[in-house]
Amino acid sequence: MMKKVAAVMAAVWMILAAGMTAGEAAAPSGKVQGTVTWRYSLMRATQGIGDQKPIAGIDIINSSNQDKIYNDRGARVQLIPYFFDKMSITSSQEQDWYTRGIAPAGSNIFVTETDEDGNYQIDNIPEGTYELVIISGRAKSNSIPPEQEATMKRYVRNWDVFDLFVLNGSNYIIKRVVIQPGMPVVENYEFEAARQ
Repeated sequence: MMKKVAAVMAAVWMILAAGMTAGEAAAPSGKVQGTVTWRYSLMRATQGIGDQKPIAGIDIINSSNQDKIYNDRGARVQLIPYFFDKMSITSSQEQDWYTRGIAPAGSNIFVTETDEDGNYQIDNIPEGTYELVIISGRAKSNSIPPEQEATMKRYVRNWDVFDLFVLNGSNYIIKRVVIQPGMPVVENYEFEAARQ
């Protein structure tokens, strides 16, 4: 009986090791996950771009959905290595990343969307430091904070195309995260959407 168990264990070990060459081990990896939500802002959008004004107190009291939190389904989530060299990908890869949401092969960039409940998860991320970019599917922005734009310009060659196809006027955040094996990173975020 012991010989059979040993033989089975040896066969399993050989199957697991079959994809690796001598001295090669599976790269340590981690994951990032979270929930993206949105709620109405206390600001109301007006006719002019970028103009917002506080909602009168009576509007807040009478508003039944002011405090309601909604799942931000379809929010886009991108994970970009902190030391990513934007010149390391081809123009075609860059175009597919921006316009079709396809991460450039070999770049360790990850792209996903939130599900119906606003949840996202990215698995098998190589250990390291990354910029987590969460782009709301609902909350729009009339302006981009200069520090966020400067951070993103480190990673994208054609800012205007990225802004048009990826951000598309949506509110977004950038957060630096450190991925470590066996230690899931949880990043939740709540956006505010101006009332129209």
